[in-house]
Amino acid sequence: MQAPLTDTHLLTFDGTVLELFGFTDVHRYHIWQRPTFEFTEGRMPRMIIRLAGGGKHSLLYDRDRLEGLQAVAAEVVRRVDEA
Repeated sequence: MQAPLTDTHLLTFDGTVLELFGFTDVHRYHIWQRPTFEFTEGRMPRMIIRLAGGGKHSLLYDRDRLEGLQAVAAEVVRRVDEA
């Protein structure tokens, strides 16, 4: 499954690996890293991905893309809980 954050950035999830495309490199997180998500609102909304072992990734997203991003996040969390 996939959801764009913006016109140039994409979030994908294949069931085990979460990937972020559109940056100078690709960011990959496996479900064993137990990613969690937070969505902020306001003038510059952000999606924050936190990893259980430490570390986080904060990304701007377009407000009209929130529903798709939340769907991907929910699927990732579901798979983490099953693992």
